[in-house]
Amino acid sequence: MLHGLPVAHKDLVDTAGIRTTRGSLFYKDNIPTRDALIVTRIKAAGAVMCGKTNTPELGAGSQTFNQVFGATRNPYDVTKTCDGSSGGAAVALACEMVLIADGSDTGGSLLNPAAFCNVVGLRPSPGHAPTEGGWDPLSVSGPMARSVADAALFLSAIAIPDGRSPLSLIDDPARYRAALDRHFKGVRVAGWQGLGGIPFESEIRTVVDGNRRVFADLGCVIEDAEPDFTGVDQAFPALRFAANHPRNSALLRERPEWVKDTIKYEAAAERLTGVDLGRATARQTLMF
Repeated sequence: MLHGLPVAHKDLVDTAGIRTTRGSLFYKDNIPTRDALIVTRIKAAGAVMCGKTNTPELGAGSQTFNQVFGATRNPYDVTKTCDGSSGGAAVALACEMVLIADGSDTGGSLLNPAAFCNVVGLRPSPGHAPTEGGWDPLSVSGPMARSVADAALFLSAIAIPDGRSPLSLIDDPARYRAALDRHFKGVRVAGWQGLGGIPFESEIRTVVDGNRRVFADLGCVIEDAEPDFTGVDQAFPALRFAANHPRNSALLRERPEWVKDTIKYEAAAERLTGVDLGRATARQTLMF
């Protein structure tokens, strides 16, 4: 369903025979011998790979710069940021270099750069676009495109259940290829007012209220469903640091001068106790 469409892959995913640096000097000459699962799916759907997109060092942080390729800037104003971590993908789309691009997201890396660069990014539910191995639901892969229709088409190519992913969801990806010009009368939409106390910029409130009016005009039924995020601001860093620690700690010990401050900060996982991680996991379960 993607036959002939040019695609670029985030430089965190392995591409057989093509350099995958992960934005790190440790991997600047790394050439994988096999494709990541998401790349295999996209190839099977017929897309044509044009290259890789820039990412923060080891995918850490929400700004797209590294010591291998430098900084990726905002396509509308090069004095501004494109955000991250899928910043290279968002800029490639905005500059019409490709029609679709894959990305990944732990804390907004599909959503934020799309918003900063005026394209579309979708963070699927964990397991919806399967990746090989891992029980961690924090990080997901997902589609980016210049329109909702293109993002939905792209999702239909990668949202295929796979036994190599323990979180893989059973779903029919063909439904994402359905026409979007449908009626929305009676469709239930969850609305929020304050995100349960999580801080956010005031401009976000303006955008959300504007979207609320659009949904209402379409005939949707909007139900306030305020989540309780109490304690999540402590749980999320603990879970993120613990997930990244096995990969990054050895690199930090080997060549600390090659590692940026964000990753050094995440090494705080070594100071976490079993009780800390137990509390974080319990809060994650409650949130789910």
